[in-house]
Amino acid sequence: MGRVLGIVYRVIATHLVTSAGFARDQAKAGAVTLIQRFGSALNLNVHFHILFLDGVYVERPDGRLRFRWVKAPTSAELTGLADTIARRVGRFLERQGLLESDAENSWLAGDGFDDDSMRNERSLDNVQNCGRPQCWAQGDDAADAASGRPSIW
Repeated sequence: MGRVLGIVYRVIATHLVTSAGFARDQAKAGAVTLIQRFGSALNLNVHFHILFLDGVYVERPDGRLRFRWVKAPTSAELTGLADTIARRVGRFLERQGLLESDAENSWLAGDGFDDDSMRNERSLDNVQNCGRPQCWAQGDDAADAASGRPSIW
């Protein structure tokens, strides 16, 4: 379970870090995960509820941390992330002997999804600012202040 969660975390964290314009060793993402083991009918349905920060932390030269906001992913980016997670988890489960590869059933490759599959889902634009601290840059990074991006420090 922990190794699958590690795969999911690394894919999403890497996306956030690269979207912010940094290399993986230059910035860190943050998340909280709840592992739910049952569905609403008390059926076995192991799945993750993951809440990621909408940005990354970067260490300044003086050692202080700076939060860099990342804009919400597009529908195409979400589809790509889901496809990457499915392929990597599928490969891991195959290596563990828990899943067999089936050339006729490629659901793990995301072939059943179209580019607009997320449009019917709840719009991310409506929840994009949910939980974001309303702390704004105060002159120490004029570019962030001019763009309206929030800053915690």
